[in-house]
Amino acid sequence: MGLLSSIFSTGEKVALARDWAKERSRRDLGPVAAEFLPLIDKLSALQVMGLPEYSIITIVETFADLTRKKVPPGEILARIEAHRSSFSGGVRLPERAELEVYVFDRMSLEHPTAELDREWTDLLVSRCRERFRLEPRPDLSWMDAPMITRRQPAPAVVDWEAKYKALHGVLMDHWNGITTEQEFWTAIEPYLEEGP
Repeated sequence: MGLLSSIFSTGEKVALARDWAKERSRRDLGPVAAEFLPLIDKLSALQVMGLPEYSIITIVETFADLTRKKVPPGEILARIEAHRSSFSGGVRLPERAELEVYVFDRMSLEHPTAELDREWTDLLVSRCRERFRLEPRPDLSWMDAPMITRRQPAPAVVDWEAKYKALHGVLMDHWNGITTEQEFWTAIEPYLEEGP
């Protein structure tokens, strides 16, 4: 299976994208959505393929396929973006280490009039992760907690530039499978010791 290979049939993806587009209409338009739902039902398969919902399914499907082939997440997103930008005159999105961020940025670029919010794109990526049996998005909420569990005492003066460099290095290094605070600190420790 190549970059654009399919785990689900096109018909299944079209049906799913159509359902999600109707759900978005109900969510965003409320009672007025009833007028638009029949129009969504009348869209051809090709027209549905142009909807953000279809794009999200395809991106996550490709991500799942390459993940199963043991390609690191950062490389997967770079390949997906290289493919997309080859059709857009070379306009490239910034490098992203997280699928959800990449999807939101891409939908904002490709579907600006849809006015999709991050909550909606994250919800669809989460649903796709389940469908394609990908691990759920890592819970990194512990990163917002006070830093009290470090193995070494915190320095008296915080070098924020070094901390940023460390975090950026870890993120761009494909998360390294980090799922706990201890794994995070272990992974970034070399960056902190290097300094700016």
